[in-house]
Amino acid sequence: SVSSTPSGASIYLDGAYKGTTPKTIRSVPIGSHTVGISKEGYHDETKSVSVKQDQTTSVAVHLTLQTGSIDIVGPDGASVYLDDVYKGTAPTTISNIPVGTYKITVEKFGYTTWRQTVNVRSRSAVTVTPDMVFLPMVTYNSVPLGAIAIVCIVLILLVFLWLFRWRKRKKSAQQTTSARKPESEPKTSTSTPLSPSSEPTSPPEPVPDQTPPPTSEPIPPSDFTPRPTTPTTFPPELVHLYSDPVYAGKGGFARVFKAKRKSDNKTVAVKIPISLDEGTGRSFLREITSWQRLCHENIITLYDANILPIPYLEMEYADSGSLDQMNKPVSIESASEIILGIAEGLAYSHEQGVIHRDLKPMNVLLTKDFTPKISDWGLSKIVAESRTSSVYGFTPLYASPEQVSPKKFGKPDERTDIYQLGVIFYELLTGRTPFEGDDLVEVSTAIATEEPEPPSELNPEAEIIDPIILKCLAKKKEDRYQNITELQDDLASSLKTQLKESLRMSGSEQNMKRSAFYCAEICLIHARLDEIDDVMTYLKDMQNYASEEVKIDVAELLKELECRKGMSSEEKISEEFVGRLKNLLHQVRMGR
Repeated sequence: SVSSTPSGASIYLDGAYKGTTPKTIRSVPIGSHTVGISKEGYHDETKSVSVKQDQTTSVAVHLTLQTGSIDIVGPDGASVYLDDVYKGTAPTTISNIPVGTYKITVEKFGYTTWRQTVNVRSRSAVTVTPDMVFLPMVTYNSVPLGAIAIVCIVLILLVFLWLFRWRKRKKSAQQTTSARKPESEPKTSTSTPLSPSSEPTSPPEPVPDQTPPPTSEPIPPSDFTPRPTTPTTFPPELVHLYSDPVYAGKGGFARVFKAKRKSDNKTVAVKIPISLDEGTGRSFLREITSWQRLCHENIITLYDANILPIPYLEMEYADSGSLDQMNKPVSIESASEIILGIAEGLAYSHEQGVIHRDLKPMNVLLTKDFTPKISDWGLSKIVAESRTSSVYGFTPLYASPEQVSPKKFGKPDERTDIYQLGVIFYELLTGRTPFEGDDLVEVSTAIATEEPEPPSELNPEAEIIDPIILKCLAKKKEDRYQNITELQDDLASSLKTQLKESLRMSGSEQNMKRSAFYCAEICLIHARLDEIDDVMTYLKDMQNYASEEVKIDVAELLKELECRKGMSSEEKISEEFVGRLKNLLHQVRMGR
């Protein structure tokens, strides 16, 4: 019985490949053997074991990540980004980087932006010296244009300040004159003389001035001082809405910050578009409005969006990053669970008439319990429509044939999302996309003309899933699954077969925790298919393997199903019940 942390490592028994961890290898000859465990990006491990008759020998290893470092040398103060994630200012050393290929970007005001792809190797340091060219200021008649611009701005501000103070003094003078003016003028008569007995009238008392003297409040220079920002700086226009912003990363469409909403202290993600022109403003609002209508467990909730004071999106914050950051390949069970979750979200969005068109691991976020949530709805269409953007409305490695060649394969529709879901499934099981190349032309040509290598040729354990993935990746839309439900049914059926075989093997080995895990997985699959009798059967089986604490939760679920079994409603298994099953599965997975 061989297991590893992380799982999905290749197992070699005396040099012969035997599958991936966790796995039990049967019918091993009695005697001493060498077990090798290998996983891309990790150091290989070798264990010597002695196999005895009628005994199970366990081998458990913790794989050490292969890491290296990158040294960035100058220019001083330049911002350094590793795969578009801010890493500080040069000179700096980025340590503990997993082995692989990375994109380094170095930016500094007044210099050209420098980019380079570097390969990080195990226990080695890569030294990078950015070749950045200083950009001299363009001059006119020996006077820098920048200086002329600054002088003009200062003159305009001084004129504005003089007009502001002049209007304020004029208003104060009007108020003073109005306050000193008598309420009524004394009446005089020229026709009737005063009688000798008449007493002379005294002149009216002057009305005291109640208007306070005008005060001149100096305007601080900071009000007229430009505030420089960097890609990692949270926009000052939004500080009245959010607190504690932390830069989270940058993609092709926007910069993302984790922040707290001041109105209720809720942690949210704030996405600031990098570039929108006047031609895409209306598209921005239209597409975002479609996203705001979507409310589903497997879709990131969009809380708010606006174009003032600057364009921004406020959305649900996912704690565990994106699918892009997950180590791959993963087990069939884990990959299928993720794909079924994404499929649930897509099925709902397609019912609402909303197509994603840019599904990729970066757009699938994960919560603490690893529930997948689809993000960035409609943003690909906005990018595609922008006149100032050189970015395609899709990601080439995950593009469908109809996106690469619409004249040959037709326009994108719901089946485009099914194709892209197949690409993600392929990558989860093999660690790579079905079509790769050195440039856009090479990748696009392969997508439109070549057939993908079956996943099982890269990962033998994926053989049971081969037909499903290859059907998703069919060139013609008519040859794929025609809707998400068809895909869900096929995947659930295949997964049930795989899980039941795994349950049988773990039961014969008396691995109680593993058996409880497989029972929970099978229950969840049957629940998604509304097969209430099968759910009850495997919940009862689960009581034989689960811990005492989990057994209490299982008994409550069984009791509820007994009540629901006699219901006439077609939806005997509610979304709330499926959510509780997912929570139970998570607890078993965490070792409870």
